[in-house]
Amino acid sequence: MRGEQQQPVAITGVGMLTPVGLRAYACLHAVRCGLSRFSPQPFRDRAKGWIVGGRVMAWLPNAGVQRLAALADAAIGQALEQARWTSSHRLALVLCSTEDDRPGPRLADNHDALQAALGADRLSLFSRTEILHDGAAGFALALDHAQRMLHAGEVEACIIGSADSQLDIRVTRWLEDAGRLKCRHANDGRIPSEAAAFVVVEHPERARLRRAPVLAVVGGFSMAWTVRSGGGQVLRATRACTEAVRATLAAAALTPAEVGMVWSDLNGESARGLEWGLASVRMGLACSESLFHPADCWGDLGAASGCALLGLGAMAQATGWAGGKPLLVTVGNEGPGRAGCVVLPPPRDAGLVQVSHRAPRIYRLDYRIGTTTEIPPAAAIDPLRGRFQEQMTAEIGDTLAGLHHQHAALLHAADSRWQDRARVEQRMLNHLDAVVAGGTQAMAHVADLCMSGDAGLVFAASLLIGSLPHPDNLRRLESALAASTDPAVLDGVKAGLAHAPRSAQLSDLLQRWTLDPQASVRMLALQLICLRCETQVAVPHAVLSDESPGVRAWGVELLGRRRKLNAETLRTLIGTQEGDLQRRALLALLRLDPAVAAHVARAQIEQAPDTGASLTMSLALAGQSGDGALLRDLAARHQSPDAILALGVYGEPAAVPTLMAFLEHDAPLAASAAHALRIVSGLRVDEDVRVERAVDLLGGETTTVIEAQHRPSQSRELWAAWWSEALPKVAQSRMRRMRQGRPFSLDTCLAEIEHPDSANVDRSRAALELDIHGAVAIPPDVEWFVARQALVLRKLRAQLQAEL
Repeated sequence: MRGEQQQPVAITGVGMLTPVGLRAYACLHAVRCGLSRFSPQPFRDRAKGWIVGGRVMAWLPNAGVQRLAALADAAIGQALEQARWTSSHRLALVLCSTEDDRPGPRLADNHDALQAALGADRLSLFSRTEILHDGAAGFALALDHAQRMLHAGEVEACIIGSADSQLDIRVTRWLEDAGRLKCRHANDGRIPSEAAAFVVVEHPERARLRRAPVLAVVGGFSMAWTVRSGGGQVLRATRACTEAVRATLAAAALTPAEVGMVWSDLNGESARGLEWGLASVRMGLACSESLFHPADCWGDLGAASGCALLGLGAMAQATGWAGGKPLLVTVGNEGPGRAGCVVLPPPRDAGLVQVSHRAPRIYRLDYRIGTTTEIPPAAAIDPLRGRFQEQMTAEIGDTLAGLHHQHAALLHAADSRWQDRARVEQRMLNHLDAVVAGGTQAMAHVADLCMSGDAGLVFAASLLIGSLPHPDNLRRLESALAASTDPAVLDGVKAGLAHAPRSAQLSDLLQRWTLDPQASVRMLALQLICLRCETQVAVPHAVLSDESPGVRAWGVELLGRRRKLNAETLRTLIGTQEGDLQRRALLALLRLDPAVAAHVARAQIEQAPDTGASLTMSLALAGQSGDGALLRDLAARHQSPDAILALGVYGEPAAVPTLMAFLEHDAPLAASAAHALRIVSGLRVDEDVRVERAVDLLGGETTTVIEAQHRPSQSRELWAAWWSEALPKVAQSRMRRMRQGRPFSLDTCLAEIEHPDSANVDRSRAALELDIHGAVAIPPDVEWFVARQALVLRKLRAQLQAEL
């Protein structure tokens, strides 16, 4: 395809999701700053080394066509939204798909497959669809098709793009066999990644009449293929690259010296680097300082590379980063195709200055002094300010999404240290602090995210607003809960307000929420009063007769912590059939009198031999003499994980042989026995368990994906060796209960909370034991902001040492 006789087309919208950002603005800033986000993927190379790749940090299906469809749908929506395209007819979609000979997932091969992937609703926007199978360089062919349709008047606008993923064992094995994958045994190769990128193009005159934001103008494009003449493969590819660049510059009526910036798909393969080096010397492109290859940041995007570089080029022109000079994009596919494209800045009469923005009400927030200053609407009408606010909104959303993803991964990682969780949480707060101090309307943007459809963003935004309980923020939270009681909003508000600074306004808000007509809000208020230890907020006994079981249960929890319920009332509540209410009543009775709680638990167990976990664990937490034999009998009779874990919590040395015998049982019982032995011994020895999963490759070949998991060791030999060494000390000390290899005490409970590798369930249980046996109330929500509990722990440690 030559580059002569081309008509210009305007780019009015860009949608993009890559490993470094979930919007085009965020991707542009990440590439400009040189940020990368690579991580080991759950499959290995032939040398059994983990393959490193770039994955889009979004809440999407895990793999396959469904994930590609979700990426494509999100990118298409972003591009159409930025282009302000509201018409539902005379739109065309040109999809750039992978080459026919490349393995791995593919979004679609034909119209029916595309409709099945994207859905009839999304595809109904387009009156015409085309699918090209020319890989990354196919974006130039897509521009050619779009240009012909636009200037022939067949459509009003065209969206071109691609969604591709190389995070597939079939693709990585194909690349590895060709020596093109960066892995344990090869440094020369690409880092596989995934992405979706789509751009909206239309006739410049049409965009001007619509008053659409013209981001850039495509000045020329071309595509060339290698031919099997003389020379090696690199020389043939060099000729194709040189021909594509020469034709592209000719179509744009430019000389090489006029090119101000080059965006290339150089991806770590030495052959591709040599190819570009020879082509640039032949063309005389003296712009080495302005050569950008974003694959250093996001890896190789496969078929999406061409459209992603085209979209970034348009954003570079729109933001002024390119300095108003022509920008050259060069891309090559997996085969012989090479393509080029020139991206020009928007003309002055159709530039960003004509973009109209709404005049939002902007506040500069200073949460330190509790004042707000309203910026005059005249300043908000400034188009540049509007553009900056749009960028800030996108960046805040992308940053919150990434940080929430990291935090969620840490919470679910069995071997994560609590300091790591605290660092991610503190980064979330620091991000908001910096934005607020900068004087933007960040709080309003974050408040808008509370109402989005993304559960992760709703949670993170609610947490950030709740962490800074400015009166305006409290009003926003109250409005958000009045409009929606989505679980993500409730969880985010709880996580944010749980450790927010104390204030009279916040106490009054919690008091109002206890009388809210919605049961979920009343329960949230009781949870926050409990977590924050808000002793000034009154909670009437009438909460025990609330129509909501959850509200009744948390009312028992709160009144029990305040020691406002007598033993007879708690006995009555324990006899109910409501599981959560019974459990919290048992905990309240344990705090009030452990001996009475143990007596009630024994009576309930005698009446119902098939007792639940709450009664068994309550017996262990009470720690009364003589209950060890009953717990061993329950574990042998029921053989349930809860009964086995209760043996470890009680910590009777005579139960250690019983626990080691359970290591020979099936997985749930063995895992519970290993957990119980760790509580008793304090010995933290993990073992790696590899789970293998078969994956089909091309040609009938199969391979296994190995996933490593960490868990407490279930080796009976290891625990027998420990017990043989510890038994003489145990016999000599005559300890009745054993915890962390020492006699049970408040100090051993505190050590469990302080240990960075303790599981959250163990910290919660140890904090409860401190409250039961020492009347010491530790902030109970150990999953969040544990770093802020360090002061309480240090004071308690000093108090215990002083008493000793």
